[in-house]
Amino acid sequence: MTTDSYAYENPWPKLNGGRLDWLFGDGWRRPLAKDQGAKMRREWIWFSQVSHDEHKDWLKFHQIAFLLFTVMTTWITCWIMFAKPDWPQGKEWALREAHLEMARREKAGLPYISKDLIDPSKVAPTLPTDEELRDFEILI
Repeated sequence: MTTDSYAYENPWPKLNGGRLDWLFGDGWRRPLAKDQGAKMRREWIWFSQVSHDEHKDWLKFHQIAFLLFTVMTTWITCWIMFAKPDWPQGKEWALREAHLEMARREKAGLPYISKDLIDPSKVAPTLPTDEELRDFEILI
């Protein structure tokens, strides 16, 4: 009678023949917890979280990765879409600033747009002559 000792030495007897075995061997699979009969493997892939327990190391790394990549990405996306709808263009900000500037100018007794905003000597050469305008009606 022959016994299959590999099934007892391998912590994952039902997962033999995975697609990534050619690259990682058994190192890429989820490690079992101690209460599931897991043993420390000599060549396990350490995720830099828990150095003394393979399963806790795997679990903590994947929890942190889930929080960072899934929860934080979702939260930031929702924050940009719903809390900051005016973010890229700033149209509402510009409108608000325009109203504040109009209120400031009204309070100071100034016109909304100063006639000296652009130097008249620079504008005069660009205006059309009377011959070019002909009978064109100009509304001011």
